[in-house]
Amino acid sequence: MTSILLISHEGYASGTKKAVELILGEQDNVDYHELTGEKGMEIFKDELNIKINQLIKDKNNLIIVSDLKNGTPYNCALSIIASNDLWDYTHLFTGMNLNLILEIIMADEEVLKEESQKQILLTAKEGLFQMNKKTWDKQCSEQEE
Repeated sequence: MTSILLISHEGYASGTKKAVELILGEQDNVDYHELTGEKGMEIFKDELNIKINQLIKDKNNLIIVSDLKNGTPYNCALSIIASNDLWDYTHLFTGMNLNLILEIIMADEEVLKEESQKQILLTAKEGLFQMNKKTWDKQCSEQEE
C-alpha cells in the first residue's frame, strides 16, 4: 500500500486530513506532520526524517504532499529525499488542496505512474476557479437552453 504524508504549516495538513475523511471515510494510509511555532524548523525536520523513513521501510512507496512550494515543510522534505536518495520510493507534490489529495487517494497505486501524476495535477488545477457574475449568467443561460 502506498502511504500518503501531508506536510504543512500548523493546522493545514491535519485539517485537510479531517476533510478527506469526512468525504471518503477513515484513511489508514494517510498521515500528517506539521511545522509549529513551538517546535521550530530543526525539530520539524528531524521528526519528518524519522517519519519518512518509517513510512518507506521495506521499500514502501510514499507520496508526500506539502502546502507551499519552497516553504519550510516542502524544503525539509526535498532535502531529506535528495540527501538520502529516496527518489525511487517517494513522490513529492506541492500546492496542497482538497482536490489534489482526493485525486491521489482515489488513484490508488496508479498514482505511482508518471502519466497518472500529470492527470492528477491537471485535475487539481481545474479545481481552481473564480465564479463571477458574467460566468454565472452564462452558466444560467446554458441551463435554460
